[in-house]
Amino acid sequence: MAVCSQCSQEKARDAFSKVQLRKTDATRRCKQCVEAEGCQEASSTSARQKKIAARQQEEEAEWIKQNKLAEAKKAEWIQQHGMADRYERASLYQPPPPPPPPRPLPEDEKTHVLNIIFKAVNVIQERGVPTGYGMDGFCKPELVARLWEVCNNKYMTWLTLPLLLGFILGERKINEKIHCVHCDSREEPLPILMWACQYKFLKAQYGYSGGDDMIALILAAGADVSVRVSNGCNPLFWAVKYSSPQAVGLLLDAGVSVDDRDSFGQTIWKNATERPDPGIVKVLIERCNKIIPVDKDYIPVSDSYSGGGDLSSRVLYTLPDNMLRVYVAIITYTDNPTKIPISWQAVGAPTVDDMATALVRVLQAGARFSQANVARPDNIDPLAFVTHVDSPGSELIKKVYTKPQLDTARFLHDVICGRQLPSEIMKEVQSVNQSYSPGDTCPICLTDMEPSDNPVTLYCGHKYCLECIKAYGKAKLGGDLTHRFSPIRVGEDGLLRANVRVEGTDKRCPICRRLLCGDLLDQDYNQRYRSLVGMRLGIDRHEAGGNLSGGTKRGPHLLSDKQLQFECKIVIGKSEGRREELLEELLRSMSASSYSGSEVTIGNKTYSLNEKSIQMELNASATIRVSGEDKAVVYHAPKWGPVVVPIQVKGVPILASLSPNSIFTVVPKAVVKSFGLKTKPITSSQFVDLVGDKRVDVAEVVDEFRFFLEDVEICLNNAVVLKTEPSLMRSVQLGVDFFESALWTRCSVRLDDDSFVVSDGGYTTTMFTKDQPDELRYYSRDGKICRVPFIHIRNHSKDAMMPQIVRLPGDLSAQCGECQWCCRYFPCDGMLKYDDDDNNNGISTQEFRYYCDEECKSKGMATRS
Repeated sequence: MAVCSQCSQEKARDAFSKVQLRKTDATRRCKQCVEAEGCQEASSTSARQKKIAARQQEEEAEWIKQNKLAEAKKAEWIQQHGMADRYERASLYQPPPPPPPPRPLPEDEKTHVLNIIFKAVNVIQERGVPTGYGMDGFCKPELVARLWEVCNNKYMTWLTLPLLLGFILGERKINEKIHCVHCDSREEPLPILMWACQYKFLKAQYGYSGGDDMIALILAAGADVSVRVSNGCNPLFWAVKYSSPQAVGLLLDAGVSVDDRDSFGQTIWKNATERPDPGIVKVLIERCNKIIPVDKDYIPVSDSYSGGGDLSSRVLYTLPDNMLRVYVAIITYTDNPTKIPISWQAVGAPTVDDMATALVRVLQAGARFSQANVARPDNIDPLAFVTHVDSPGSELIKKVYTKPQLDTARFLHDVICGRQLPSEIMKEVQSVNQSYSPGDTCPICLTDMEPSDNPVTLYCGHKYCLECIKAYGKAKLGGDLTHRFSPIRVGEDGLLRANVRVEGTDKRCPICRRLLCGDLLDQDYNQRYRSLVGMRLGIDRHEAGGNLSGGTKRGPHLLSDKQLQFECKIVIGKSEGRREELLEELLRSMSASSYSGSEVTIGNKTYSLNEKSIQMELNASATIRVSGEDKAVVYHAPKWGPVVVPIQVKGVPILASLSPNSIFTVVPKAVVKSFGLKTKPITSSQFVDLVGDKRVDVAEVVDEFRFFLEDVEICLNNAVVLKTEPSLMRSVQLGVDFFESALWTRCSVRLDDDSFVVSDGGYTTTMFTKDQPDELRYYSRDGKICRVPFIHIRNHSKDAMMPQIVRLPGDLSAQCGECQWCCRYFPCDGMLKYDDDDNNNGISTQEFRYYCDEECKSKGMATRS
């Protein structure tokens, strides 16, 4: 007989098991107690399973409830507005429905899957665990737990089981093509790698838990990276839409081809920008921009977004055009509403900030908007829609667009014009070093400056000894600074004249070559070269050492040989020959129109070719007649709408308009704020508007407005900010100061069906011709050639208004003065006047010194005391 340690009853030996009999008396229990404990454990296990099942049912019920709620809201919206299509477009910017909760594997499958996982982990460890993708330092239990997390989902066994077998068998299994059991059976099966590259889509749809680590394991198992499906896509086409920047970099490292194109001839850029991840776009630009031609990537779009129709009849959009079209869900006049992209339906719409960031990145990489979609007038130009989204009376607004669409269009328009910047781009702009810290060593005498040296900091920020910089300003101009003009020029009568050879140039800072402050030069030099009326308001100070009263400081005679050959090749079809012969032939072609006769018909009116009242306004949307002092002046608009050109301000590409009738460049306040531009106040009241000669208030002037036109850096010193801006002024408007910053410019734009107008910023009269490229040719003073095609923005509103044109009434050049410190020219009524000698009250205005504000005046006086 023995006593049970649990029930304390004395029982026969056969009431105990043999194992228990070998134990001590203290732990010996009878069979009856052991069986009772087993029943209790079984009941608790059953209770846990019931709780898990109940929780799953609750999650599924909640998911069904949320979907029913979304359907109810949709039905209510449709009932209120009576438009199902508008609800679809509004839902573009709504989050997707919640994904179904993962359903664990049944009990009878768990053991089988775990056995496969253990085998897969052994093979993975032998092969080596990839590092850098979330599995660094994983031991065997951790790898088992990670694979179990991925595989414990009944919805995904069609992928996870072949995935595990691929880890074990390697290339024999990992390259197998499988079919999603939840998809249409007629769809093409995909390789395992392609399914794994769209893990965000699978997670949203079926609760898949895989990520970059699974892609790394698949590649390590020997997946074929050159695989392509029937439509021409490789794994990268899916990865750029539904994975991460790390996954894209992993595929690129593995050798996935980036120059593959699908059956429509499109690269991965269309997928990468449909629902953009700024990180993925940045990786592609950094690593693939030299291979993927973003500047030549056209997206064919048919009349039906569903993809029907002949490819030859489809509209071609550049990549930025297509991005705007997708982001704002633009429809054509004849189309049904644009369908929601599948990626937006599955994963949710991207944020507006991500859209804008991706657009800026693509433009930085060299992509461009279309010049004009004139071949298919029934289709809406995406850039025109975004630009004129708030234009009064616009035909586009009569279409049914939702508030999210319009808000998105407004934000993207502000980004394109530089009025707002995405958060990531804003951080980069703010990090740009905008300040300069003057050193303690004079760059001229190379000695440490003492207080007795009277160190002076120029307006450009560079610091010198006062006597050193004054001596530099008085020194005679050397041979390398000598500019010899060609002896050929065009006179005011249009005939060829001999030009005087001149020597000399303005004095500039020895470091940055900015114009030297006038107070550091002798008065005789200022009177001869700096303060003459013929300097055209101080715009053309680059070559101011010439015969200002009779000569010219701009024109084709100043072009380098390479620049002259380039222009002659375009205009006269000839680039070989002696320089003098080419120049003479070019000037003769400019002095006579390619039209026969002396008149040209534009619309229903005939104009004389020599009629000076005909002027071109590149920033106008319709022809405007303005009353002048003698007679009305006709300002003609380009046939295809106002033109803009892409420029880069602090590395950010924006669109700027052009106005050959605006004296100064105008920068909107919003652009000044977004880029953090430095400004100085100005109080002149002598500026007027082009339309109606209304007065405009110039509030500030921008300190050195620097930007790039392609690879040419341009710096304008007279760019102004208006106190009250017109509603149509949304972007930077480049004026005459921009045109005259070059040696020569040529603007050719279509005016009518058969005629082009060619102008060069005032050097010669406007010329009517045929068969000219629609572009701006800018010949810089450092020998560069900049050929920029015009981008036309059609105004669907038929609104003849134009942004503000800042000019001066009549000929006020004699009433303008140059700030002797910062070298700006403005009407004298807005500047501080200083007379060196109080007895010189009767002298000419040219004898006075002018300063734009007290700061410049105090610095100038300090150098003269």
